[in-house]
Order: sequence, then structure tokens, then C-alpha cells
Amino acid sequence: MDITCDSEGKVSAFADVEDVRPTLRLHELKAKQPYYLGIFLVGAYLDIMGDLHNLFGRVNEVHVFLEDDEEDGFYIEDSIEGFTQYDGQIMTRMMKKQIDRATKADLIKHPEGTWILHE
Repeated sequence: MDITCDSEGKVSAFADVEDVRPTLRLHELKAKQPYYLGIFLVGAYLDIMGDLHNLFGRVNEVHVFLEDDEEDGFYIEDSIEGFTQYDGQIMTRMMKKQIDRATKADLIKHPEGTWILHE
């Protein structure tokens, strides 16, 4: 699916060190640790022009610099909080319904569902 208003915004292949795949491989969840997923290529050029013309609204931005002297090889100089065009309470209710269905279908255990909802 296209994540911007452009016809060129479609991501249909994901490259990793081993292969090119049609889906994005993610690492396993670790209990009681936050899971962060960065979503890039969401119409940033339109955001710079002041036009919130992408799927997510104004996304969070970080200024990341590569630096060999840093422990992880990079540092984050600045973080700018964005906002979405969605109501967080409505999204939470929808997520709870999905988690309840997954728990009833025995796809996830109740403690996992609670953890997901509160993270």
C-alpha cells in the first residue's frame, strides 16, 4: 500500500543482509521491554513544506548523526515530537477490541495482551 499521496510511495520489497523479502522481518518481542519501529519515507518533503499530506499526520522527527567515536556508532542530536490526525482514545479502544479477539481465539495470552495495550 502507498503510505504517501504519491504513486511512488509504495514499498514492495525489504532488503536485509541475507535477502530481499516481500515483508519486513522484525525481531522477537522481549517481555517488559518497549518495541520501537521506525517508519520512514512518509512524505517528509511535504512535511517540510508545511503540508501534512501523509498517512500519519506530522510524524516524530529525530536528527541522527553517524559518529565512529560513539558506542553505537551514532548519536541523536535532537528529537521533535509530532502529532497524528487520529484520536488516541478511539485507537486505544480499537486496539483493545483486537487484543480481546486475539485472546479469545487463543492467539495470545491475556498477560501479553495487557502488556501490548499498556506499552
